[in-house]
Amino acid sequence: MVRSPAEAAAAFKQLGHPVCVVKAQVYAGGRGKAGFVKLVKSADEAMEAAKFMLSHRMVSPQTGPEGVPVSLLIVAPGVGDRQGILPGHDGGPRPRHPRP
Repeated sequence: MVRSPAEAAAAFKQLGHPVCVVKAQVYAGGRGKAGFVKLVKSADEAMEAAKFMLSHRMVSPQTGPEGVPVSLLIVAPGVGDRQGILPGHDGGPRPRHPRP
């Protein structure tokens, strides 16, 4: 968990993965469509994503037009999947995707 752009950059470096995910921690859905889940490939990109998220209110259908403030972010390693890059697995049940 990070609370500043500098902490997001440091977390990216510490993880040592080529692709990470910066994600807003808020009690509302719709983060991805609202632009509050970003794939990043460098510490500078992690810092820029964090600057955006921490300085804007997240607005989604679940928050209403006033949005919610963002003060906490997760930086996690990206994990490959058939459908693209996903945030690192957190130990909970994995969704099952139908096989083609």
